[in-house]
Amino acid sequence: MSGRRISKRYFLVFFLVFSLVFSPIDLFFLANSSSAEAADLMIEADTEWSGVQTISGYASVASGITLTIKKGAVIEFEGQSTLDVSGSLVVEGTPSEPVVFRKKNSGNPDDSYSITSSGNIYARNIDVSGGGSISEVFMVEKNRQRSFFQYVNAFWMYSGAFGAQGGGTLDIEGANFHDNALAVYTDQDSYDKTKVWRSKFSGNTFDFVSAYNSGADSSDIRYNWWESADGPELCINPDECEPWQTYKKVLGKADVSDWARGENFKDPVVVIPGIMGSWKMTQKSDLELDPVLGTYDELLETLDENGYTLGTSLFPFPYEWHYSNIESAKLLRTKIDEVKAQTKWPRVDVVAHSMGGLIAREYIGTLDGGSSVDQLITLGTPHDGSPKSYLTWEGGDFGVKLRDFLLEKIFQQEAEENGYQSIFEYIRKAPIPSVKELLPVYSYLRDKESDVLRTYPNLYPTNTFLQNLKTATNINRLIPVAFTNVVGKTNDNDTIEKIRVDGASIELLSDPEAIVLWGHGKPDGYDDLLGGDRGLELGIGDGTVPIDSAKNITADETIEIESNHSDLPSAAAKTAFRILAGSDVVSTVPSLSIPTSLLLFMPFSPIDVQVVSPSGKRVGKNFETGEIFSEIEGAYYTGYDTPNEFITIPNPEQGEYKILTQGTGAGDYRIEAVSIQEDADGKAEEKVATFSGTAEMGKENENRVEIDETGGVVVADDQDKVAPITMAALSGATGSDNWYIGDAVVTLTATDNEGGSGVEKTEYSLDNGTTWNIYANPLTITQEGTNIIQYFSTDKQGNKEETKTETVKIDKTAPEAKITFNPITQKLDIIGADNLSQNVSVVIIAKPEMNVSGKKVKKIKPWFSRWFQKNRKNLPDMLATLTDAAGHTTSIAFEKAKDRNGYLFMRMKSVAYDESEVMLSDAAVQYKWRIDRKHLYRLFASHLGTVSTDIESHYIPKRNETWIMERPRDLADDEKDDESERRPVRKRLSGMVIPYLQTGKGSITGGY
Repeated sequence: MSGRRISKRYFLVFFLVFSLVFSPIDLFFLANSSSAEAADLMIEADTEWSGVQTISGYASVASGITLTIKKGAVIEFEGQSTLDVSGSLVVEGTPSEPVVFRKKNSGNPDDSYSITSSGNIYARNIDVSGGGSISEVFMVEKNRQRSFFQYVNAFWMYSGAFGAQGGGTLDIEGANFHDNALAVYTDQDSYDKTKVWRSKFSGNTFDFVSAYNSGADSSDIRYNWWESADGPELCINPDECEPWQTYKKVLGKADVSDWARGENFKDPVVVIPGIMGSWKMTQKSDLELDPVLGTYDELLETLDENGYTLGTSLFPFPYEWHYSNIESAKLLRTKIDEVKAQTKWPRVDVVAHSMGGLIAREYIGTLDGGSSVDQLITLGTPHDGSPKSYLTWEGGDFGVKLRDFLLEKIFQQEAEENGYQSIFEYIRKAPIPSVKELLPVYSYLRDKESDVLRTYPNLYPTNTFLQNLKTATNINRLIPVAFTNVVGKTNDNDTIEKIRVDGASIELLSDPEAIVLWGHGKPDGYDDLLGGDRGLELGIGDGTVPIDSAKNITADETIEIESNHSDLPSAAAKTAFRILAGSDVVSTVPSLSIPTSLLLFMPFSPIDVQVVSPSGKRVGKNFETGEIFSEIEGAYYTGYDTPNEFITIPNPEQGEYKILTQGTGAGDYRIEAVSIQEDADGKAEEKVATFSGTAEMGKENENRVEIDETGGVVVADDQDKVAPITMAALSGATGSDNWYIGDAVVTLTATDNEGGSGVEKTEYSLDNGTTWNIYANPLTITQEGTNIIQYFSTDKQGNKEETKTETVKIDKTAPEAKITFNPITQKLDIIGADNLSQNVSVVIIAKPEMNVSGKKVKKIKPWFSRWFQKNRKNLPDMLATLTDAAGHTTSIAFEKAKDRNGYLFMRMKSVAYDESEVMLSDAAVQYKWRIDRKHLYRLFASHLGTVSTDIESHYIPKRNETWIMERPRDLADDEKDDESERRPVRKRLSGMVIPYLQTGKGSITGGY
């Protein structure tokens, strides 16, 4: 295929025919061969051109040599000129400063030029006019003879303003080909190495010609503007086109699909925010670009008002900034692939702020995404890291600006709701790796003692993410991308450049992975908020990123703008548009600077929240419908289905705000209302009002705060700030020492302060606060022992009383007695025992008597008086009375059968519990013993009998054993051992064991 071929038979003069017969012409060789004469300009060393350059005649770039033409250059061609590229031609135009190729004498139609490549041409953003040529030549039609005269055909020969031949490559994007005879040409050896994308063709005689016209392959000339929204003009009239010709100005095999629908087409733009630049309106909704402070609103509106359209050619990329930038870059890859598929366009432009620039670099570098990005604009990106992030990673601190205060508050809420004790613990243990990935990768810590900078990475928290971005491989992958680095600079030295620190902790020295607060060193005097530099050495930058860190990256252009870090997307909006579109904005949007004051409402579970402004506008949850109010301009509400619910109101109006809450469960809740104000120096201060209460499912409460004339938040003056007071009253039968000897009744009475909101509820707990119950009626306490009752009341304003405690001691049971022999005193011992392990006193009265009048002669209990009336002739020989701490008594009456030295025989007549008598029968103890001069027991025997118990024991001194006899019997009334060694024994026990009787709720049992 030789381009458009017009076959006509011509009758020529004899000499012309004769010459054609004997010297046939190779069409493509003539069309594309270079001049055989010596070059007028031979480029034999790597060269850069800028400004205006003129080519006259034949110029050549030698093989292995690169000619680079810088942005804004103008290349003019005199007469009929050629630039032949055997090596490489790199053209680095930009949309705003393209490289211009044109005829020097634009009015001369005989002048033309061609830039041909048998090597490599890589061109971006060029303006090409007056180039290329089309000529008609005649040629004998081979292998056909009819007579002496040959058949003669006329052929068109083509030379493009830009062309490729002999296997050379042609890679052009962002070109404006206009008013050329032929814009682009490629021969049969280079058709598949020719790509022209994202370019405009207008006013050319021919736009594209390929010598290749058969087979399945084609040249790639997609994504271009062809003077019509319908693409290249079709051949419809057969008089104008050959049968095989599809388009009038595009000849040969070429893919023209996915053409641009408008002349002023632009690459779609992806906007990437920095850390904390993405939020959800609800848990189920998609992330949005900073609806809290509106950092990117002016940038997006500027682009939207000047030719870009949100969702069509303008695409925000909010992302989960808690995650690693490595993961965010993978999501960016997915986003860009989706944008390319949606727009049917091969490349996007990227505008990235702060940490977003690092994500873009990770995508281009590590993920090799440069082939999908034409232009990259970074705004205030910490290319070498920011020392300010050291404060956050090492100490859980953020700084003193409004955004810092907001960030700290949100991190505080997230940490608490996720069960962490501090922001530092949350950042390090959750973890939040993006914070670490902002750390500097250069020396910035100065040892306090030596005043010498440590050498990074020795005794530094290392940033392997940023270190990887700075490798040669990743830096080189930025080269094909048109990269503009915009940096901010304030008028004040307010940016942390170096940090003077104490020594690293011992824990960190022994374990570099240890999580230690200020492990690598706390800033010198950092807690001194009243004076000094707090260990922070300040310098030039945007208040967050030092200017050296922002600039330390190889970019095609670095632009410095007077702005702080947060305002930079707004301040650079027009600049960004000019870089992207190559022209200034037409429509200017109002300035949308970051607010200087902010009102923040942070509820801590379990409640949802709604805020009503002084003018009656609402933001937050609609408790009735479950929808969301968004009536306050600029306010942001996370949504009530998020784990960390909060509301922000920028530049709040003065007056009273209502805070309405609705319980989402049962338990204590807290609300913090925080006003943050930033002064002219960029320093912020906060004021906090805190409310607390107890939530119930579905229960609504109201609190109020005021924004005063200074913009600070205070609790409303007429608001109930006093918690109610609860009193506890006890009733029931009492004994001694504050013990109740029966059930006790607890009555709780709560009262609110005068003028207060009134008591909402009283709660109590009987299990040390594990379970709380709503008090409705007096409580009856029946459990014996020490009962602890906790209680408090809450008023309708949500004021909660401090928890109080009441102790109720209940003992309903009289003590019991153990009756045994005392081997030391050789007397009967009465030992008291109580169910609550209290001390029991025992009083023993021998021979109790009553006088005639019935008055007590000896101190005995009244029940004995009644017993005496019935048993005058059978008074006990001994009365034992046991008394516990609560005043309960147990009295036991004994009758002596025998009591002499070496022998004791006592019968129990009755037991009385709290004067309630229980008569006994057949309950007796017998003990017999003999002691030698050394006070050693030579004999000890016992017999104890009750209705249910019959025990006989004998101590055998020579064996030091006690035998429990098989068939018990009473002891003989002498000092003999009753021939015990010859009787049957049931059990042998070591040592001298003394059997005993034990009372138990009126019954008597025996044991040993």
